[in-house]
Formats: sequence, structure tokens, C-alpha cells
Amino acid sequence: MIAEPDSHSSPWIHVQTTVEHLKDARQIARGLVETRLAACVQIQAEIESIYRWNGQIEQGREWSLVAKSHVRLWSDLATWIDENHPYECPQLIALPLVRVAPSFESWLNDQLLD
Repeated sequence: MIAEPDSHSSPWIHVQTTVEHLKDARQIARGLVETRLAACVQIQAEIESIYRWNGQIEQGREWSLVAKSHVRLWSDLATWIDENHPYECPQLIALPLVRVAPSFESWLNDQLLD
């Protein structure tokens, strides 16, 4: 669970996940924006990941997604990703945004669920 923002940070978060295929990245990004759980999702260039899975060290190419959202939507957003992600155990983390420009914050507010 994400802690509530303190007085020095904004209520905005970057939510990160990864997928193996660009097609899946696009589906997740579009779904998050269509459901208004994310204001926008950036699909970042292919990355290489090295990780341990089922006792073995794995290595593979993935696509990284970064969604901009509000901390109040975290639970619904995390549930949506978990239900629509092709991985059994997807990376799903949220990082707080310490500061957001007022004009961008206004745009974010207009894009998300109330």
C-alpha cells in the first residue's frame, strides 16, 4: 500500500510495469487511459531485464510502461493491471512525484476519474 503523500510531495504517482511484447504494452497503456485510471502512459524503448524466476536466473527483453496517476487511484489501477497483465507476477510499483507543475497538474486532474 502506498503511504499518503506528506506535505512536501504531491499526490501524483508514476506507476511502472513491464511486458514482453509491444502489443501487450499498447493494450495496457490504452486500457489504463480509457478507464481513466491513468492520465497518460509512456511506453519506453525496449529494455533488457535480468531477474530470478523459479530458482533460475533469466534474461530477456521487455517494454517498460510508466503511467501517470493519482495516489487515490492506486488500488483500482493495481487491480486493473493485475487482471489484464500477461505475466503471472508483474512488476507493479508506484513512485511518488515530489513536485508537479501547476499547469500539468490541472491537465492530470482533467484526465482522471473523480
